[in-house]
Amino acid sequence: MFGVAAKQLPTGSIRPRAVPATLELTRMLAVHELLSGKSLLDRYAAAGLTDATTLKRAVLGVAGKLSVKGRASAMLQGGAIEGDYAVAYVIADERTLIAQLFEKTELDAVRAAYRDVMQEQANRLIERSNWRDALLLWNHLHKQKLVTPELYLDAAKCFKELDHKDDVVRILTEAIEVYGSQGTVEFLERTGDIALSVQCESAQVLAYELASQRLTKMRTLPEARTSVQKTPD
Repeated sequence: MFGVAAKQLPTGSIRPRAVPATLELTRMLAVHELLSGKSLLDRYAAAGLTDATTLKRAVLGVAGKLSVKGRASAMLQGGAIEGDYAVAYVIADERTLIAQLFEKTELDAVRAAYRDVMQEQANRLIERSNWRDALLLWNHLHKQKLVTPELYLDAAKCFKELDHKDDVVRILTEAIEVYGSQGTVEFLERTGDIALSVQCESAQVLAYELASQRLTKMRTLPEARTSVQKTPD
């Protein structure tokens, strides 16, 4: 696998000072090109990250956090100034690179970036009241076990707007089962507010259960204590 990049140098008196930074930027762009190669993206797609546009944005966004540069064996990197351009390349053994990028830490970073990019897309759809398409993205993330507490609440809001009351209760119940014990008081409060706003018996029961959990959690929070320091006589 390889990546090649070129960046035009500025002209004038600033050029000599800009060369090191431009060359380093060009090396980074070459790594980006390497990471956006089709064979690598296909591997991520096989791992469930199947939305190609989202995946490419995610990989490019997280490229600087991945342990690629200077780590992969059989990786060659280089750069030089050619006329008015900084040119850089990176070449890596595909099997070695993929083995490293699919270690848990690296794969988790790509999965988190993929989730964040898709969540941004879902938020834009919600802003345009496009509830159904936002839920399609949510369902995809849910299938890949990439749903956060915030995404659960977003899905519940979408179902509420579509007047799917049973789905609102189902999503909020699942959110509590997954995050209730570790969720914050604010999370319980927001979840309860959504449930309370849905006019059906099961939602109202859930809202009161959440209110009880919230009060219990508030009682268990450490109380602020004022310590009095005694000074020697």
